[in-house]
Amino acid sequence: DRAEILSKAFAGQGSIARGMVSDTSPWFVDHSSSGRDVVRAKKLVEEYTEETGLPLTFRLLVAPGTTLERVASLWRGQLEEVGIDMAIDLVDPQMLSLAAVLGQFQAILQVGFDSAHPDAYEPLFRGIPAQQSVVSGNTTRYISPLVTKSFNDARTTADVTRQVDDYGTIQEQVAIDIPYLFLVQVREVVVTSTKLRDVTNWSSGSGAEGLGRDDATVSLAQLWLAR
Repeated sequence: DRAEILSKAFAGQGSIARGMVSDTSPWFVDHSSSGRDVVRAKKLVEEYTEETGLPLTFRLLVAPGTTLERVASLWRGQLEEVGIDMAIDLVDPQMLSLAAVLGQFQAILQVGFDSAHPDAYEPLFRGIPAQQSVVSGNTTRYISPLVTKSFNDARTTADVTRQVDDYGTIQEQVAIDIPYLFLVQVREVVVTSTKLRDVTNWSSGSGAEGLGRDDATVSLAQLWLAR
């Protein structure tokens, strides 16, 4: 019940997530899941128990003392209603990050997918089937040839319309395979002035002050800097 989580954990500040891309983004294509269905969920849990002879249980890693701990507690209560037992393990943020890159978890609750452009998410889906390394930025180890192709296709064109189609394909496939469960979207605002060059202090290899590193999906022949 995303609405309950949004209301009780975030005081209603934000919106229910409808996918990996914010619904205010020009790249957004709606492939949101259906609403909560307790009756169907209970039936699926019963079928799982009958087929395996085991209760449906899993462990969730989350950082302690955070809003996400509250989210985890609410979610656990919702899962209990349909017969799913979720144990919450409170883990130090550094150990949580280590568990993510090593793939040593059953489920992790984290903040993510907060970049301005969907191309930044490509490392989260990178890999070759049956050739996963021990340490990987692909937290879920989910690999889809269609998703990989769509990211590559989006990088080979400057046609925004085609890029929207490619990123739409990615969102659709992720909605089908569900390597991630998206709960809520919380807005972030950065206030700047015309005199501000960057919101981060960057330094070059020599230690001297440097320019910020900007990402782009289309190669530039020239870059002009105004002084």
